[in-house]
Amino acid sequence: MNRSKFEKGFSLLEVLVAFSILAVTLGVLLNIFGGGLRLAGVSDDTARAASFAQSRLAQVGVAEELTEGETRGDFDERFRWIVRVQPYEVMDEEIDTENLPVQLYLVNVRVEWNDRGRPRSLALTTLRLAAKEG
Repeated sequence: MNRSKFEKGFSLLEVLVAFSILAVTLGVLLNIFGGGLRLAGVSDDTARAASFAQSRLAQVGVAEELTEGETRGDFDERFRWIVRVQPYEVMDEEIDTENLPVQLYLVNVRVEWNDRGRPRSLALTTLRLAAKEG
Protein backbone atom coordinates (compact mmCIF):
# COMPACT_ATOMS: atom_id res chain seq x y z
CA MET A 1 0.00 0.00 0.00
CA ASN A 2 1.52 3.24 -1.11
CA ARG A 3 0.24 6.29 0.61
CA SER A 4 0.68 9.70 -0.76
CA LYS A 5 1.87 12.54 1.38
CA PHE A 6 -1.72 13.74 1.72
CA GLU A 7 -3.02 10.45 3.11
CA LYS A 8 -2.49 10.60 6.85
CA GLY A 9 -4.22 8.78 9.67
CA PHE A 10 -5.03 5.21 10.61
CA SER A 11 -6.60 2.48 8.59
CA LEU A 12 -9.81 0.83 9.82
CA LEU A 13 -7.88 -2.34 10.72
CA GLU A 14 -5.44 -0.41 12.91
CA VAL A 15 -8.31 1.28 14.75
CA LEU A 16 -10.06 -2.07 15.34
CA VAL A 17 -6.89 -3.65 16.72
CA ALA A 18 -6.33 -0.68 19.04
CA PHE A 19 -9.92 -0.86 20.34
CA SER A 20 -9.63 -4.62 20.86
CA ILE A 21 -6.46 -4.21 22.91
CA LEU A 22 -8.10 -1.43 24.93
CA ALA A 23 -11.21 -3.53 25.60
CA VAL A 24 -9.20 -6.54 26.80
CA THR A 25 -7.00 -4.37 29.01
CA LEU A 26 -9.98 -2.59 30.59
CA GLY A 27 -11.73 -5.91 31.17
CA VAL A 28 -8.72 -7.32 33.00
CA LEU A 29 -8.29 -4.16 35.10
CA LEU A 30 -11.97 -4.10 36.11
CA ASN A 31 -11.79 -7.77 37.07
CA ILE A 32 -8.72 -7.11 39.24
CA PHE A 33 -10.37 -4.17 41.02
CA GLY A 34 -13.61 -6.11 41.50
CA GLY A 35 -11.71 -9.03 43.01
CA GLY A 36 -9.92 -6.67 45.37
CA LEU A 37 -13.22 -5.21 46.56
CA ARG A 38 -14.66 -8.69 47.13
CA LEU A 39 -11.61 -9.71 49.16
CA ALA A 40 -11.86 -6.52 51.21
CA GLY A 41 -15.46 -7.43 52.05
CA VAL A 42 -14.50 -10.98 53.06
CA SER A 43 -11.66 -9.59 55.18
CA ASP A 44 -14.02 -7.18 56.93
CA ASP A 45 -16.53 -9.97 57.67
CA THR A 46 -13.77 -12.23 59.01
CA ALA A 47 -12.47 -9.45 61.28
CA ARG A 48 -16.00 -8.85 62.62
CA ALA A 49 -16.48 -12.59 63.20
CA ALA A 50 -13.16 -12.80 65.07
CA SER A 51 -14.19 -9.87 67.26
CA PHE A 52 -17.56 -11.48 67.99
CA ALA A 53 -15.91 -14.83 68.79
CA GLN A 54 -13.40 -13.21 71.15
CA SER A 55 -16.24 -11.40 72.90
CA ARG A 56 -18.20 -14.62 73.44
CA LEU A 57 -15.06 -16.47 74.54
CA ALA A 58 -14.33 -13.78 77.12
CA GLN A 59 -17.81 -14.17 78.63
CA VAL A 60 -17.64 -17.95 79.11
CA GLY A 61 -16.71 -18.69 82.70
CA VAL A 62 -16.74 -15.02 83.70
CA ALA A 63 -20.10 -13.41 82.89
CA GLU A 64 -21.82 -16.79 82.74
CA GLU A 65 -21.21 -20.04 84.58
CA LEU A 66 -18.84 -22.57 83.05
CA THR A 67 -21.05 -25.62 82.52
CA GLU A 68 -20.82 -28.48 80.09
CA GLY A 69 -23.06 -28.21 77.04
CA GLU A 70 -23.86 -26.10 74.00
CA THR A 71 -25.46 -22.69 73.65
CA ARG A 72 -26.41 -20.75 70.52
CA GLY A 73 -27.37 -17.24 69.60
CA ASP A 74 -27.11 -14.38 67.13
CA PHE A 75 -24.95 -11.28 67.12
CA ASP A 76 -27.02 -9.59 64.46
CA GLU A 77 -28.99 -10.65 61.40
CA ARG A 78 -25.86 -12.06 59.69
CA PHE A 79 -23.67 -13.63 62.38
CA ARG A 80 -24.60 -16.67 64.50
CA TRP A 81 -22.56 -18.16 67.34
CA ILE A 82 -22.28 -21.59 68.93
CA VAL A 83 -20.42 -22.18 72.22
CA ARG A 84 -19.49 -25.76 73.15
CA VAL A 85 -18.07 -26.52 76.59
CA GLN A 86 -16.83 -30.01 77.41
CA PRO A 87 -14.52 -31.53 80.01
CA TYR A 88 -10.93 -31.75 78.84
CA GLU A 89 -9.18 -35.04 79.44
CA VAL A 90 -5.43 -34.79 80.03
CA MET A 91 -3.67 -37.47 77.99
CA ASP A 92 -0.44 -37.41 79.99
CA GLU A 93 -0.57 -40.36 82.40
CA GLU A 94 2.00 -38.75 84.69
CA ILE A 95 -0.42 -35.96 85.63
CA ASP A 96 -2.88 -36.99 88.34
CA THR A 97 -6.01 -34.95 87.61
CA GLU A 98 -8.22 -36.80 90.11
CA ASN A 99 -6.70 -35.03 93.11
CA LEU A 100 -6.75 -31.53 91.62
CA PRO A 101 -9.31 -29.10 93.06
CA VAL A 102 -10.16 -27.81 89.57
CA GLN A 103 -11.69 -29.22 86.41
CA LEU A 104 -10.26 -28.34 83.00
CA TYR A 105 -12.79 -27.49 80.26
CA LEU A 106 -12.35 -27.17 76.50
CA VAL A 107 -14.31 -24.14 75.25
CA ASN A 108 -14.99 -23.77 71.52
CA VAL A 109 -16.69 -20.70 70.04
CA ARG A 110 -17.77 -20.89 66.40
CA VAL A 111 -19.16 -17.90 64.49
CA GLU A 112 -21.00 -18.59 61.23
CA TRP A 113 -22.30 -16.28 58.50
CA ASN A 114 -23.22 -16.29 54.81
CA ASP A 115 -21.22 -14.39 52.23
CA ARG A 116 -23.20 -14.10 48.99
CA GLY A 117 -24.77 -17.51 49.54
CA ARG A 118 -21.50 -19.13 50.66
CA PRO A 119 -21.37 -20.41 54.23
CA ARG A 120 -18.36 -19.12 56.15
CA SER A 121 -17.21 -19.75 59.71
CA LEU A 122 -14.49 -18.96 62.20
CA ALA A 123 -13.70 -20.89 65.38
CA LEU A 124 -11.69 -20.08 68.50
CA THR A 125 -10.79 -22.65 71.16
CA THR A 126 -9.31 -22.30 74.63
CA LEU A 127 -9.02 -24.13 77.94
CA ARG A 128 -10.68 -22.85 81.12
CA LEU A 129 -10.43 -23.92 84.76
CA ALA A 130 -13.40 -24.24 87.10
CA ALA A 131 -13.67 -25.43 90.69
CA LYS A 132 -14.74 -29.04 91.05
CA GLU A 133 -18.14 -29.61 92.57
CA GLY A 134 -18.34 -31.42 95.86
